Amino acid sequence: MGHLRVRIYNFVAALKPSKLNFSKNFLVLSGILILAFGLRFYRLGANELWFDEVFSVIISKSFISDWNPPVYFAFLSFWINIFGQSEFSLRFPSLIFSLASVPCFFLLGKELFNRRVGIYASLVLSLSTFHIWYAQEARPYSLVVFLSILSSYFLHRFLIKKKYIFGVAFAVTSVLGFYVDQTYYYLFLFFAQFIALQIFSDKSYRLKFFLF
Repeated sequence: MGHLRVRIYNFVAALKPSKLNFSKNFLVLSGILILAFGLRFYRLGANELWFDEVFSVIISKSFISDWNPPVYFAFLSFWINIFGQSEFSLRFPSLIFSLASVPCFFLLGKELFNRRVGIYASLVLSLSTFHIWYAQEARPYSLVVFLSILSSYFLHRFLIKKKYIFGVAFAVTSVLGFYVDQTYYYLFLFFAQFIALQIFSDKSYRLKFFLF
């Protein structure tokens, strides 16, 4: 009986550090999310809609025939039909996408480096002035950031784990992002991911050929 108690004690003692680290990270990330939500929720519907936000409402009513990328405006059209088009209601989806980006950024930082980097990355994003600003606009920018983070995360997981599901998730988030903001994805994110692929594959001649 004494030997059994000793074994149980040793097993529990071995688990304590990982459990404590998980609990600590969870509490810290929860605190960051609460902070991020408060900063984005404060005076969300206080200001009147400005020109670009009014333009978003107009596009959402005819997104199928409009030349703008349709994903965000299709979602906004669905949202307006349920929750109306007050300033608060129109901006709330941007708050959701902005807030969801914070834990996703933690996952990306943890994936690329470690948990501590993930925590710092999520804190910086939660306090970012631009990120807070776009979280309070009825525009597609916070959705673009959210999909960009997810796309990069799934790409790295696919390269490391070689699992089909991550490749599919990367393709889906990338296509959705492209149909939210083509300029941003085409000129910046795709180029950055192309460089990452070259570095990962260690085939620098392809990168040199592309650049020169």
